[in-house]
Amino acid sequence: MDALLIELRSRLRQEESKTVLVNSFGLPWTPDGFGGSFNRVRDKAKIVHIDPHSGKAIKKHLHDVRGTFCTKLITLAKLTDQEAAGIMGWSPEQVAGIRRTYVDQGAVNVAIAARLRDSL
Repeated sequence: MDALLIELRSRLRQEESKTVLVNSFGLPWTPDGFGGSFNRVRDKAKIVHIDPHSGKAIKKHLHDVRGTFCTKLITLAKLTDQEAAGIMGWSPEQVAGIRRTYVDQGAVNVAIAARLRDSL
């Protein structure tokens, strides 16, 4: 991460830009600009989700990446909904929804067992 932050600091940056990521003009990304760039890369890489029922290819969206990251926080880092929400900038209820929808219940049970084991 340190190497990446050093590299990002070396990019063209307008004086008023205080964000980590900047666009090619050295300005902070706008929601539309970042999303549009993401979509162009996604389309070029042909990143899709194949619906298991219909077989139809569905384009992934930027929020899908955030949901995947949240799932990793829950399953790999074993964070609580409150902890993950703090990192994601979401409410604990939103994280609970991700947990219910995307996290395999078996993985949740294993994570709970590991936490219980570590606490005893």
